[in-house]
Amino acid sequence: MCGISGHFSPPVDRELKRRMVKAMTDRIAHRGPDGEGVWISSDGRIGLGHRRLSIIDLETGSQPMVAADGNALVFNGEIYNYKELRRELTDYPFQTQSDTEVILAGYKKWGGEVVNRLRGMFAFALYDARTGDLFCARDPMGIKPFYYAVTKSGLVFGSEVKALLPHLDTISPNRRALKEYFVFQLQMGDRTLFEGVKQLEAGHSLILSKNGSQRLHRYWKPEYKPINANANQVVEELREVLKESVHLHTRADVPIGAYVSGGVDSSFVCAMAKESHEHEMLGFTGRFDGYEGRFDESRYARDVGSKLGIKIHERTITAADFKSVFAKLVYHMDYPEAGPGSFPQYCVSELASQHRKVVLGGQGGDEVFGGYARYMVGLLENVLGASIDGRETAPGNLALQDIQENLAVLKQYRPMMQGLMSDGLFGPIEQRYFKLVSRAPELSKIVDLEGLDSEKPFDRFQEVFAKSGAHSDSPMTAMMGFDLVSLLPGLLHVEDRVSMAWGLESRVPLVDRNVFEFAARVPENIKVPKGELKGMLRAAVAPYLPPSILDRKDKMGFPTPLNLWMKNDLGSFVREIFVVGAEKQRGFYDPEIMLSQLDAESDYSRNIWGLMNIEMWMQTFVDRASEYRFQA
Repeated sequence: MCGISGHFSPPVDRELKRRMVKAMTDRIAHRGPDGEGVWISSDGRIGLGHRRLSIIDLETGSQPMVAADGNALVFNGEIYNYKELRRELTDYPFQTQSDTEVILAGYKKWGGEVVNRLRGMFAFALYDARTGDLFCARDPMGIKPFYYAVTKSGLVFGSEVKALLPHLDTISPNRRALKEYFVFQLQMGDRTLFEGVKQLEAGHSLILSKNGSQRLHRYWKPEYKPINANANQVVEELREVLKESVHLHTRADVPIGAYVSGGVDSSFVCAMAKESHEHEMLGFTGRFDGYEGRFDESRYARDVGSKLGIKIHERTITAADFKSVFAKLVYHMDYPEAGPGSFPQYCVSELASQHRKVVLGGQGGDEVFGGYARYMVGLLENVLGASIDGRETAPGNLALQDIQENLAVLKQYRPMMQGLMSDGLFGPIEQRYFKLVSRAPELSKIVDLEGLDSEKPFDRFQEVFAKSGAHSDSPMTAMMGFDLVSLLPGLLHVEDRVSMAWGLESRVPLVDRNVFEFAARVPENIKVPKGELKGMLRAAVAPYLPPSILDRKDKMGFPTPLNLWMKNDLGSFVREIFVVGAEKQRGFYDPEIMLSQLDAESDYSRNIWGLMNIEMWMQTFVDRASEYRFQA
């Protein structure tokens, strides 16, 4: 796990290029506290930079790594099947035991097709000495980040946007991406909040040719092809697929730990990691005091620790913590995505970094196995329509009577469903899901969405929806497909930033290509039997978890009392942030209207969180743009 950066341009003085790349790696030093390196091509066209966090081959795995044929590589991530690939590459003269060298060897044998043989999380840039091209790629699920931008000095790339800042022509918001964030709380596709900066999308490669041209290629996309299957057999096979994935993810030359939230996903990952890893396992969790335990799930984490016989380290998180780390969190995030869960994750990552260099987590279980309560909304509408039409089952092989016992999960959605069901019932799936996830109606009173950009949010939503690879005749599968290519990369963005801020490697065994491709072949009546969200996964992992974890129905996903704090302890802190916004006259929102909503904000609403993030982002990056400039 590391941080990479690079500069691609017409020939320049090699010492100047070295300083240009060094300025980039310095910005992401937190990602790799164990070492650094810079490599410059003989003609000064290409500079590659690296910051290292040593996890595998601690002695000889330094980067940039240059092969005997002149090819050079910077790589961020882990290739979990690197030992198996080495056995296929017996004609390559390996000099190290690292997974990095396996990429160089694989590229020499298979060229760009090497990406389809790599099992893991990765983002890399490989200089091809024969062609003079730069081959860049990002893993299929988008676990590791890769950003790039065309500037006056050349094309720059890096693991974080911060690495690009010294060379950007301007640091300003992309107004389309800003609107997208307000509507969806994430940026989709290749957009970022920074004008001119793109992210290489999951499952894509990018070739930068010697003549300056760019070629994008989508080498993998999710496909959902349900097959006829026996439920009991599927559960047994899934259990083995999951165990194998976790086993591979424990490969490391240092001890590892695990995040334990008290949910099924992280608990199972921790259990399997303990079985697979030879060193002592440790668990890490966070908690909030007060509020009658509404924001404290640590008792479930302790149940897991007791069941597995491992120590669980706890971090009690306070309003004072938020006040002290919020600006740092915004800086490390590069740009905001998803909800306030990034804050407690940041705090727990700090705790974990004090004991381990590698942690495993349960990210991805909801998107891969159908865990979000909103999926039941689509499922209900689907089976209801089938019953009205006289069809025995709906797409997914479920009928209305099948899901009745699990409809209680929609209790929290009753107010929202009143509006949803009265407008467009049984309409096209993408229109229905857009209405379900769009935050535009509640934010339109505070943010001038139309003034930001003329693009229609639904048009953008539909564009991404069409690329998801999910079947359009099954609402639940279509929802999961959209989330896999939009929400999940946003959550993985959070996972990467809050861990790497502390020089900590976070691994996510459920976000594995093999795991996904297995789950994508399973029909809904087995994946969510009788409408039980993640029912198949629960059945597969049941032998390893205590009943308190398996039976709970109230998992919230790291809830935080932020809105309650803002009405009390943090009220003046929040107001001070928006005073700056008022002075700067941002133009796209009215701070006075926003602050008037503060006391009315519900406990779990994200409106103020979203605006506060954007305002602090503006203060951190846009208002201080001159501080990031490269000084030649």
